[in-house]
Amino acid sequence: MIEAFGTEEGKARETLEREAKLCADMLNADDRNFHCWAYRRFVAEKLGRGVDEELQYTLTKIENNFSNYSAWHYRSAILESRGAADAETLEREFELASNAFYTEPEDQSAWMYHRWLTSRARAIEDAKDRESLLERERQTCREVSDLEPTCKWPLLALASLGDEHPREMFQNLAALDPARGGYYRERRSE
Repeated sequence: MIEAFGTEEGKARETLEREAKLCADMLNADDRNFHCWAYRRFVAEKLGRGVDEELQYTLTKIENNFSNYSAWHYRSAILESRGAADAETLEREFELASNAFYTEPEDQSAWMYHRWLTSRARAIEDAKDRESLLERERQTCREVSDLEPTCKWPLLALASLGDEHPREMFQNLAALDPARGGYYRERRSE
């Protein structure tokens, strides 16, 4: 972090603030520019910006465009930098992803984030919290699948969550996504 004590530090901070503004302008022009997202992370770190401020920024970008995979990815990187996520944090993040599912179920961005969240949920040490969270997500995915029967994403999420009917799920996926039918048939036979 750069402190604003003295001339050199003040100039460095001023330059970093301009760079942060430039990143914001560039991400307003193209919110999926992953190079700019990476640079923003570097600048935010040098400025000593807090995790909460960066999470709020990603939330604004995601609310403007649920399909912004770069913002979802940046959000996961910020949370990853915190270390192991607790059940409460994951519950909030799953809720954010669920809002995107119900808004645009065919968009894969939130589903990819959901996959990352699922991997973090599996790492929760308290078995009761872990199973409660994962079961809630199974329910959400079943509901989205019921509402959107031609959408493959909730079925794929259910498969990664360990749904109790994997053979039937992979059979449905093969029908919904014939380009990957061989993969699903192979998974069905496991």
